[in-house]
Amino acid sequence: MIEILLLFLAIIFLIYASILIFSFLRRKESHKRAVLTGGGSSGHIYPAIAIGRALEPDIEKFIYIGGKGRIEEQVVPKEKIPLKLICAAPYPSRIFQLPFFLLKLTFGIIQSSFHLLLFQPRFVIGTGGFVSAPVVFSSFILNSLSLLRAKIFLHEQNVTPGKLNLLASKIADIILVTFPQSIQFFGEKAVLIGYPVRKFKQEAQKSELLEKIKIPEGRKVVFAFGGSQGSRTINRAIVASLKYLLPYKEKIFVVLSCGLGQSGYNGQKDVEDFIEKNYNKDELSELKEFFCYKPYFYNINEIFNVASLVVARSGAGALFELASFELPSILIPKLGLSNEHQVMNAMAMEESGGSIILFEKPSFDNSSLLFVDGKTLAEKIIDIVFSEEKLSKMKEGTRKFIPSQDILESIRKIVLKGIEQKEDSSASSPFSKLKPPSRLLSFLQKE
Repeated sequence: MIEILLLFLAIIFLIYASILIFSFLRRKESHKRAVLTGGGSSGHIYPAIAIGRALEPDIEKFIYIGGKGRIEEQVVPKEKIPLKLICAAPYPSRIFQLPFFLLKLTFGIIQSSFHLLLFQPRFVIGTGGFVSAPVVFSSFILNSLSLLRAKIFLHEQNVTPGKLNLLASKIADIILVTFPQSIQFFGEKAVLIGYPVRKFKQEAQKSELLEKIKIPEGRKVVFAFGGSQGSRTINRAIVASLKYLLPYKEKIFVVLSCGLGQSGYNGQKDVEDFIEKNYNKDELSELKEFFCYKPYFYNINEIFNVASLVVARSGAGALFELASFELPSILIPKLGLSNEHQVMNAMAMEESGGSIILFEKPSFDNSSLLFVDGKTLAEKIIDIVFSEEKLSKMKEGTRKFIPSQDILESIRKIVLKGIEQKEDSSASSPFSKLKPPSRLLSFLQKE
């Protein structure tokens, strides 16, 4: 029995020694390699890509570790970054789901370990979403076993971190945060840095872009989107508003990004069914004159460059990108999220003067569904988009969201040089004067 145990231990030691030697041999020029991870929605993917681009040319090789069947499978390859897929699952809301979650997490950690051992990065950068948790956990385990020598960085986009991101932060080296309110969750590891907005290539003239997207010149362009997964509320509200925008069909053009249909909700089918249900044949032919839709705009900057007004959710990524293009907006925050962070984000942009808010309300037909009245949305669109004075004031308001510092350059310095540029948590921020989420009800009642 003792001989068998010794033999087993010897085999384990030999395997460990072999992997250790292999990892040391692979570490040559590891300082030029980085792993990016984050997914489930574009709000987690694009910050990771933006940070990766900021690290070039110091970092020469990247891999992106994402989740199977998620939007990163479509977005990341377009950025010409090698993509590795792993198992991952969100933190369960019910106790009976816990075993399945732990099983997927374990498989995800094993798969991540394999990719990390082969690639031997010097840096692991996670931008949230449950897919980043297995990568961070496996990085920590491999570091502890001397099989990897990687610094772990996290970026938290929201005011309140998710459960898995909060847990992963315990083993990360540095957590970069967008808002000063987030520092309390991470303590001394937190660095207030802001949101890493991706840099877009210089586009062609507006007339060329209009022709490319097939929008007639001289129209006021309204662009509506609910993120990569799509928003039922926004899709249906836009379609319902078209009936009231028909008199302005020669002056306006509405573009809708209805979602890729990867989260159980097929936005394109829902839009088509909703149009068929609410419009007759004559109206359908008129809609084609001033309305178009598609699942997703990968080059969203092209639409941003021709839009006069945007209708959107109020995730942090969306707001900072809208601000970078100085785009006025009508925001429809998604209710019921952690600490109502979309409501808080929208309130901050509204307070700056860059947007107005429309809140979702329960449907009379189906209380489990929330909606925004199409007529109300149309009235808001008409009121803003045909008033140059209002558009100008709202553009000015968005500029308050544009940071004075180069955020991507600051992140590059922190990652590559270890410069922890910790700022005063009370620093000026559009989010610093917000009322707590407990005041949400009073805002809803005003509507």
